[in-house]
Amino acid sequence: MYTALHISATGLKAQDARIQSLSQDISNFRTTGYKREEIEFCELMSQSSQENNAFSHPLGKGVKVGSIYKNFQPGVPQMTENPYDLMIDGNGFFLVQTARGEMAYLRSAAFHLDAQGNLQLRNGAKLIPSIMIPEGSTNVQISKEGEVKINAGKEDETILAQIRIVTFQNERGLINLGDGLYQATLESGEPIHALPGTQGAGVILQGALEESNVDLVSSMMDLIATQRTYEMGTRVMNVVDQMLGATANIV
Repeated sequence: MYTALHISATGLKAQDARIQSLSQDISNFRTTGYKREEIEFCELMSQSSQENNAFSHPLGKGVKVGSIYKNFQPGVPQMTENPYDLMIDGNGFFLVQTARGEMAYLRSAAFHLDAQGNLQLRNGAKLIPSIMIPEGSTNVQISKEGEVKINAGKEDETILAQIRIVTFQNERGLINLGDGLYQATLESGEPIHALPGTQGAGVILQGALEESNVDLVSSMMDLIATQRTYEMGTRVMNVVDQMLGATANIV
């Protein structure tokens, strides 16, 4: 009976983690660039049991959270018409350097110009390689292939820079830093630098931001189902507790 109590407890802990994850997804339904979480469960280490000299057979000891990762399925473009709002249509990430000097990656970026004309995020992270828009530039155009074109007081367009994006062999291995930023790990592999539209990388959309990929209706249904599973787990624990109490009274 103690084993049943332990198994029920592990199930409650796992379902609680899923409730927290789904609640976070729902609360970030309107957050630009947010990616929903996925949780994978796995069986806890088994132990062998042998009855009446029969062959031993494994007994599960419960469940635990195996991994939690972000689902990078693309979100719907939200048109803003701001020339420095950029998103990636397809696979890939923008590369930025944070205020602490670390390399980070994001899919949807609301850039603005700093005092020197460099593209940066509101948290101070700057686009890499850095792109400086000269003062007085007009009609800033960023093509799907990442070419940055400007009119600097002349009628002819000038190609100022080339934006590159990166992809990963295993996006699931990225660490979520918050604020739409991610960090590479050994599990994700080294970033693969590419021009937009090449080597399996997506293209850049200017004047748009990526909406979250959370399906609100589906997430709410999953949350209700998970809460019901959690309630069933508590009932199992109550039944086991009553059985233990009855056993104690007999003794």
